[in-house]
Amino acid sequence: MSERFFPSRPDIHPKIYAYKLIGIADKEWLLKIGYTTKEHACSRIDEQTKTTRLQYELVVEEDAIRNDGSTFMDHQIHEYLKKKNIRHIEWERFECSKRDVLSEIHAVR
Repeated sequence: MSERFFPSRPDIHPKIYAYKLIGIADKEWLLKIGYTTKEHACSRIDEQTKTTRLQYELVVEEDAIRNDGSTFMDHQIHEYLKKKNIRHIEWERFECSKRDVLSEIHAVR
């Protein structure tokens, strides 16, 4: 019989991130909110932007882990923002602030 009561957690570090594009006038005021299991959010953002050579500014990078050890996804943050009537412009882009995103991350935790 095993002495271990709980299975070990996988070695992943899920993150919620938000970034804004630089130099694109109609998108500079939008935050793209996403999820990644990569160690750094910039690695994931680079995958999304490098072929287009778009520049971006990382605004939020927070662990997507609750206090009880469970994880959550970006779509949960999207839903919280929508419920607060924060304008959802396209796909995963919202007309919101860093404070809005952080507030919703903390609400999900």
